[in-house]
Amino acid sequence: MMQDKAKIVKLTSDEYKKYIDSLDAYREVKGIRETAIEEGMNMKAVEMAKEMIKDKESIEKINKYTKLSKDTVEELINELKNSH
Repeated sequence: MMQDKAKIVKLTSDEYKKYIDSLDAYREVKGIRETAIEEGMNMKAVEMAKEMIKDKESIEKINKYTKLSKDTVEELINELKNSH
């Protein structure tokens, strides 16, 4: 870690700017990846909730296993009712 800091101190201003730009790009890609993973997990939870609703499971049980809020589960119930 100390060697890394020493290398950064020795960078020219142009090299330092490129280094900072690469860190920013890395953080942006990492954030996008984490968001995509979260969205994928949420989509999977919604699909599971819909199946549980079709099987007439309770809102509490759906909430427990999917971690979706009760409001979200109720919205899904209404969505499924209106789609038929």
